Amino acid sequence: MTTRTGGVAWERGLLAWPPRLPPSVRVYLLAGGLLAAGLAVYAQVVRELPVAPLPVHLPWLALAAGFAATTVFAVHLEFRRHAHSFALSEVPLVLGFYLLSPRELVLARMVGSAAALLLYRRQAAPKLVFNLALFLLETCLAVSAFVLLRGGDALGHRGWAAALLAALAVDLVNALVIVAAISLYEGSSQWRMLLEVAGAGALAAVANTSLALVAVLALAADLWAAELLLAVATVLLLAYRGYGALRQRHRHLEQLYDFGRTVTRSEDVDTTVRALLQQATSLLRAETAELVLDDPATGATRLVRLAGELGEKVDTRSVERAGPLFQVPGGTVAVHPRPIREALLRDHAAERGLRDAVTAILPGPGKPLGALLVGNRLGDVSTFDEEDGRLLEALANQAAVAVEKAHLIDRLRLDAAERRIQALYDRLTGLGNRRWFLEELAGAIDARPGGGLAVLLLDLDRFKEINDTLGYEAGDRLLLEVSERLVATTAGTGMVARLGGDEFAVLSRGVGDPAAAAELAERLWAALDPPVRMGGIDLEVSASVGIACWPEHGDDPDLLLRRAEVAMYQATAGHGGVAAYEEARDPSNPDRLALVGELRAAIDGGA
Repeated sequence: MTTRTGGVAWERGLLAWPPRLPPSVRVYLLAGGLLAAGLAVYAQVVRELPVAPLPVHLPWLALAAGFAATTVFAVHLEFRRHAHSFALSEVPLVLGFYLLSPRELVLARMVGSAAALLLYRRQAAPKLVFNLALFLLETCLAVSAFVLLRGGDALGHRGWAAALLAALAVDLVNALVIVAAISLYEGSSQWRMLLEVAGAGALAAVANTSLALVAVLALAADLWAAELLLAVATVLLLAYRGYGALRQRHRHLEQLYDFGRTVTRSEDVDTTVRALLQQATSLLRAETAELVLDDPATGATRLVRLAGELGEKVDTRSVERAGPLFQVPGGTVAVHPRPIREALLRDHAAERGLRDAVTAILPGPGKPLGALLVGNRLGDVSTFDEEDGRLLEALANQAAVAVEKAHLIDRLRLDAAERRIQALYDRLTGLGNRRWFLEELAGAIDARPGGGLAVLLLDLDRFKEINDTLGYEAGDRLLLEVSERLVATTAGTGMVARLGGDEFAVLSRGVGDPAAAAELAERLWAALDPPVRMGGIDLEVSASVGIACWPEHGDDPDLLLRRAEVAMYQATAGHGGVAAYEEARDPSNPDRLALVGELRAAIDGGA
């Protein structure tokens, strides 16, 4: 069994070296190297090989037909994003060892394979040249190894061993070329694939070579045995195809499981979408994948496309309508094999650079969440079919659950963020509230700023009178004006919060000196001095400002805020203005409370 490129390495481009040359030139360079090696082996070795007595001599065209048949009815197995074609080519190859001369065998292999690839597969020139160059090298190496190893006992055990070793050598050379080409193109080592590719081919090579040797012995005894051998070969081919189909189903299940495990851990839509597109291209061996997804939060529709030859980039853009290829009338999946028959779909596919496509709907609880399209099947040996449609449908169903979960998590995050905003911010002014201010103050204290901290508490004078006289709407407008002035005055130097009612607080970093804090308080007080025009009336605005500094007046957020409040009441008692915290005037000061207690006791005793 020979592993061919079968259009695999070509769909991805083949070599990444030299980097500035276009893919077709790189293909011809590699093909040229293989061709030169094959011609060298033919000229220096094959032409000089002796022709041993043949047990039966067949026309070379008969074996050329055999090579063509094995190429046409190859078994295609997928390895990750690559596909490899396994053909029963060892059978005609080993038959050729015994039934043709070395030159005739090379001629039969080249003519038969060229006819199959050109007339049946219709391969493009770069692929055709590469495959024929590889076949030439393989055949020359195989026939040379067989003739040099068989000795004089071609039909004996030594000849059998020579045939087997020659077939295994062909398998190894083929695997090395494929894996090296893929590694060079992708820019990363893929040599772990060598054991997988060569191993599968080696097992089949042993079986095919054994069958071919039995065929040689049978034909040497009776040419009519060819009929029985043809039946055995047919059964073996069907067995290979069955094995290939079973292997692919197993791989598909593994990939679906891996995708499900990946998206289960994902908690956002973007990660889920990226994993979906990458898995879709890998699972269906496609060049591109696109997802049309409706955003339940905004109602907008976005198109997400996996771009780049290696799927390393995801492009997202908003769209009004996705186009006919994303439509699946009356169903959940639509398959458009190459060539696409319907003119409208074909034109739309051409605009998007697609040769074939398959589309699956992502089901939702009420309506579809979106549609997943996979396009451009890798290779020229197959296109999308109903099996691909069922695979994509299964993937889309898993993805729909993951996307719905991600949407739910996004909604919960938004709700949590909104609740936090409601818990930390004032609805009217948008400033932080008391809880927010205490959290910020605690963080500032934990940071231990070298210049200290100042907490300034402002209480508007006669605000209740304004509310009672002009109404609450006027009061709200006044609070907004005051908040804007405070924010503008402290820009870059402090943070402003509304603690409730007509109370505002300012946290200033680097202002731990009461004198510097008093200077800032004076600027805030002055910022409120210009009257506020409201309803044809100029309202005079003033405030009482209390100051508490860290670390001088306390090392705890609640304590600092309370002491700033004490200072504010002291300023209010002094009929407005600015006051810094004084421990001696604090009603809750333990020393002051003790003194008050002693005075009361003295008064009661004197009475």
